[in-house]
Amino acid sequence: MKKQLHFLKSSKKALLFIIISLISYSGMAQWQLVMQQGGNIYSLVEQNNVRFAGTQFGVYKSTDAGVTWVLTNNGLTSTVVHPMLVNGTRLFAGTEDGVFISDDGGANWVASNQGLTISKITNFVLTSTGIFAGTDDQGVFYSTDNGATWLAKNTGLNNLDVKTLMINNARLFAGTDGGGVYYSDNLGANWTQSNSGLSSWFISHITSKDNKLFVSTNYKLYISNDNGLNWTALNTPFSHEILCSVNYNNYMFLGIDGDGVAYTTDYGQTWTLWNDGLQNKNMYCIEVLDNYVWSACCCGYGLFKRLLPGVSGIEQQQVSAFSLYPNPAAKELAVSFNLNDATNVNINMYNALGALVWNSDENKMTMGEQLIRVNTSAFENGVYYIVMDINGQQIMKKLIVQN
Repeated sequence: MKKQLHFLKSSKKALLFIIISLISYSGMAQWQLVMQQGGNIYSLVEQNNVRFAGTQFGVYKSTDAGVTWVLTNNGLTSTVVHPMLVNGTRLFAGTEDGVFISDDGGANWVASNQGLTISKITNFVLTSTGIFAGTDDQGVFYSTDNGATWLAKNTGLNNLDVKTLMINNARLFAGTDGGGVYYSDNLGANWTQSNSGLSSWFISHITSKDNKLFVSTNYKLYISNDNGLNWTALNTPFSHEILCSVNYNNYMFLGIDGDGVAYTTDYGQTWTLWNDGLQNKNMYCIEVLDNYVWSACCCGYGLFKRLLPGVSGIEQQQVSAFSLYPNPAAKELAVSFNLNDATNVNINMYNALGALVWNSDENKMTMGEQLIRVNTSAFENGVYYIVMDINGQQIMKKLIVQN
């Protein structure tokens, strides 16, 4: 009888553990609210493991992976912060009073508008030669000295209301509010209009995935297979404009102003709406950090995070102390981790477009500390993702390359 009672108690404990695990995983398998400050949240960036959110009320900073946030607006004359950018040790905030920079982790901000006609900054693009800034009524500006001075780059750009900027295969694209898409092959010195196939010239977002371009108008999504020369409409399950996007492995995630978050793994041929747990479906920014997709709603509904598809919600038991250094990396990256058991490990490195740029040969590693060195000297400056695959389960970290 005692053995039977012991067995029943043990079974109940095991069942309770399984139920708790399922509940926990179910919670992590949908969107979780992590921040409700800032009103509208327009951007999210990370510098040296510190996160910054550009919001309607200024810049919020988190030093604990998004658990708590504090306002850090000292020096900002406009607290409506739209895009943010990290370039080495310098932070950029795009406001309605132009560009502000911080060299002390957001503690203090200084206006940096020399040569720039002060206007609302709509977006930043970091290239290997400099930084482009788009404005809502003054066109495009370019800086080759890390934001100290700016030069207008508007020849041929007949519409100066620039809603979105991006670069693909050295071709710079500008999406305008009423003039459609423009591209430049000489760093903005000259622009060419390219609207073949578009039924609307009101552009809200341009992005790319594996050299395929996507452009959102005020009600449709289009794809280009020839680097922006021609556009073809896609069938989508949403009916509002796209405001933001991010790539991860074979996924392209979209933030839509009215339909929430959607993703595709086949370049827009099929879509999955991904909204479980969202309190509002007007998405203003989207980013991938650690093992999560982060996305922010309008109107004070806040910042949410959700586990990446295919990433287990159960804490990885095989690995600990997974770190990248230096980050940002220049010339060489060290990937360090500790294995608690001998197991098969494969490490992939992807660029911001989702293309594989480096891969470790999968092999069975012994227990203990591991160190893998990656030569990054030939990589273009920008955002990359390091994905560790352990027996089919993945852990991801974000990397900045700054040669």
